[in-house]
Amino acid sequence: MDTPAVIFRSQQLSFRELESRSNQLAHHLSRLGIKPRTMVPIMVSRGINMIVGLLGIMKAGCAYVPIDGSFPAERVDFILKDINAGMIILDDTVADLFRGNNRVSVTVNMDADADKIAQENVERLPVDISPSDLAYVIYTSGSTGTPKGVMVEHRNLASLTHNLTQRWGMRKGMRIGAMGPYTFDLSVLELVCVLAIGITIVLIDETDPAVIWRQLEEHQVNVVQLTPSRLNLLTYAETDLSPLRRLEILMVGGEHLQERTFRRLKEELKEVRIYNVYGPTEATVWSSSLAIHESEILGIGTPLLYERLYITDDQGNLLPVGLTGEICIGGSGVARGYLNKAELTAEKFVPDRFGRKPGARLYRTGDIGKQMADGTFVFLGRKDDQVKIRGYRIEIGEVENALLRVTGIEHAAVKCVTDKGGNNLLVGYYVSQQELSNQDIIAQLKDVLPSYMVPSVLTKLSAIPLNNNGKIDRKALPDLKDHHNSERRYVAPENELEERLVAIWKDLLGIEQIGTADNFFEIGGHSLLVVDLIARIKKAFSVEISLPMIFQLKNIAAIAAYMEISATAANVPVEEAAYDIYDL
Repeated sequence: MDTPAVIFRSQQLSFRELESRSNQLAHHLSRLGIKPRTMVPIMVSRGINMIVGLLGIMKAGCAYVPIDGSFPAERVDFILKDINAGMIILDDTVADLFRGNNRVSVTVNMDADADKIAQENVERLPVDISPSDLAYVIYTSGSTGTPKGVMVEHRNLASLTHNLTQRWGMRKGMRIGAMGPYTFDLSVLELVCVLAIGITIVLIDETDPAVIWRQLEEHQVNVVQLTPSRLNLLTYAETDLSPLRRLEILMVGGEHLQERTFRRLKEELKEVRIYNVYGPTEATVWSSSLAIHESEILGIGTPLLYERLYITDDQGNLLPVGLTGEICIGGSGVARGYLNKAELTAEKFVPDRFGRKPGARLYRTGDIGKQMADGTFVFLGRKDDQVKIRGYRIEIGEVENALLRVTGIEHAAVKCVTDKGGNNLLVGYYVSQQELSNQDIIAQLKDVLPSYMVPSVLTKLSAIPLNNNGKIDRKALPDLKDHHNSERRYVAPENELEERLVAIWKDLLGIEQIGTADNFFEIGGHSLLVVDLIARIKKAFSVEISLPMIFQLKNIAAIAAYMEISATAANVPVEEAAYDIYDL
């Protein structure tokens, strides 16, 4: 039996089948007139067709541009216009969005056109692809209010792929659990690079930690790549990290790793090779790596093969060991630049004054760090207003611009705060002479922003605090714990069960007054905290509530009613379970 290349639920494709199907798609694109070096957008649901689509586009000599089907129409239209798209690859889940309009001239539906594509040649399309050709363009948040496309070349991909075996010890026959959205550059490693060395992709599209662990065990996954936020989500309900002990390799990156998580990984997963990885989209996913078990200091390690890290001052001069400055990245991972943004590209991608290769460039990350005496590097923060939420890079300015577009909002500010669980979330502040509901504000924001960029909490202020230079004074903005929404009508708990649920919410969210009608997701709750909430309810009451049910119920009154019904059906009073939230 052929080795599977991709596994998704009950479906799978062998390497031979994946090669044939992606070749057929490449021939089909060529037959439709797509020329090599064209940027081709793809907008499909998670599954085997997604992998076939990415490879088929590249085999046609083109660059893939992933678009999430949940993106607002305005963002989708911006990307299509920015890449001058004449064609898009899609599936039935989004086909209606392109029916009867002029967004693109040609659509390839991988569901409806499956029979046509299956008639194409299974041999590789004869097309010349050079190392300097584009492999993909991924859009990230932009400070000016519009996203920016990062152009990554095949030579960049080849460099990252070489590190899979030489730096991290991956090998043919391993299986990687792929959880990242294909619009997130972390996905490039787990959806494209690993195939080149014969690693099987196990596609995960679940959110329930228990289901994810079950799938990873069932499919014998031994490599996983996670952001710290997702790691927290998957492990909170466990008393230890035992599900991760099945792995051979765990890569953690995309956000700053907290010291307590670093220590916990070192202590509880001694048999797993764990790497804290660091790198921006502009340097092709990862640029450095720290083997956690080989270090007592939490840092970002040393550069990958063919990569270089430097610490520079504001004038771009190299700083000596131990001094703090901007982290700059050089080497073969540095991307081409930003699509249609020559000025920004020139600002961020600068000549490499320290290397020996003519024409080489450095990427100025905007990250602050320093080099230690042992040659390793440490990340210390940001120079600007860029933040990371669940691994996604977000420019605060883009979110503020979106808030200012909301009808009735006169002034706005946004800042990133850390909740009690160590997760980052966005808080939006606004000034308005009108009475605006959070629901209406969020609805308008979702018309222009992806869901991960919409603030978790909204706060109305009489004025936005400014500093002496007339700029927003983010330090003077109220903290999450000081948040009070004038819209919230306090509803007191009516029984002991509701009182105990209120106590759990207070401890979880860090808010002094919580009523039984308050919406969890409007007072600071988010998907990562939902897992925490479920674990606390289970420990306190021995009642299991699923993730989708929390999203449906939303408030304490509804959750309490649901628990009473569940307990009645099981003939177990919820009050009988032991309860002590401080043990958590």
